[in-house]
Amino acid sequence: CAAGTSSSASGSTVCPTCAFGSFSSEAGGTSCGACPASTYSSSPGASVCSLCAAGTSSLALGATSSAACLTCAAGTFSSASGSTVCLVCAAGSFSSAAGGTSCGACPASTYSSSPGASVCSLCAAGTSSLALGATSSAACLTCAAGTFS
Repeated sequence: CAAGTSSSASGSTVCPTCAFGSFSSEAGGTSCGACPASTYSSSPGASVCSLCAAGTSSLALGATSSAACLTCAAGTFSSASGSTVCLVCAAGSFSSAAGGTSCGACPASTYSSSPGASVCSLCAAGTSSLALGATSSAACLTCAAGTFS
C-alpha cells in the first residue's frame, strides 16, 4: 500500500485511503494514525498532516481542518508553526493583537507588571522612564525641576 493508505491484511491488494484527520506516512502501512495535536488533514489519503500556523495552537487530535487551530488571544503568542499552546507574554512585554507570533517590549515611559498584557500602562503624569521592557511603575521617575511629562 502507498503512503496515505493502509491495509491490516498481510498481502492485501485493497488499500483503503486514510480518512480526513488521519495519515499514513509509510508505504506498506497497516493503519492510519490520527493527526497529532496542532496538525490537521483536510483531505483523504494524507501522507503527512499540515501544521497549524504560527499565532495559533491546538490540542485537538484527528483534526480535519485548520479551523481546529485556535488563534492566540492578545497577550499571548506562538512563534512557531505546530504549537500546542499559546505562551503568555512576560511582564514588561505585550502583544496587542490576537494571533501574535511574538511579544514586544513595553516602550519608554510605559510598563507591564503582570504577564499576559495586551497593552502597557503609561507612567503617571509628572514621571517618565527611558527603560524598555519595564516591569513596574518604579521605573517611572519624577521629572526634573523645570521639565514635565
